[in-house]
Amino acid sequence: MQIRPHDSEDELLELIISGDQLAFLKLFNLYFSPLGQAILGLTKSLPLTQHIVQDAFVKVWLQRKEFTNKSDLREHLMTCCQNDALEFLNKLNREQVPSQEQWHALLNKPGTTTEHLRVIVSKAVENLPIQERRIYQMSKHQGLNGMEIGAIMGMPAETINTLLYTTLKKVRTRLSLHMPPSIAVVLTSTLVLKRVNR
Repeated sequence: MQIRPHDSEDELLELIISGDQLAFLKLFNLYFSPLGQAILGLTKSLPLTQHIVQDAFVKVWLQRKEFTNKSDLREHLMTCCQNDALEFLNKLNREQVPSQEQWHALLNKPGTTTEHLRVIVSKAVENLPIQERRIYQMSKHQGLNGMEIGAIMGMPAETINTLLYTTLKKVRTRLSLHMPPSIAVVLTSTLVLKRVNR
């Protein structure tokens, strides 16, 4: 997997090392989709891919002071995502297509770097009104877009998109009480990728 470098990475890296959350979000926006596209080719599962790439970015934030140049950072992101994807896949029987329950068990296994952060996310989502929770879960866990959710719920896609935007804002606000706001954004972001033929 190859990620194209960006000219401003050296500056971004310096800012990230110093704890600049806006710089971290810029890095996240640069690499989230390209990494996701590459990992989706391995996992064939959008929820698993999203989890793996989010974890890689959380690890970068937590280990930011260890990076000395931009190639270390790019290499770390790529290696972390590939290794995690292969680890998850090795835990499954390669002969069968994993069920939703198997993916869920893998995604929520104890001891992962972001396990305690994901518990906080789950609690924030549980506190949402039922309709908002359902929309969030369909978007985040099932990978459905506004039009698909709207068809299921009998609502216009625009209404769903507005509700999803306000729901994400509520969840991120609650999460920001427990973690840096940039990590809240990473953990609640949804990959929008090209469909992969299976």
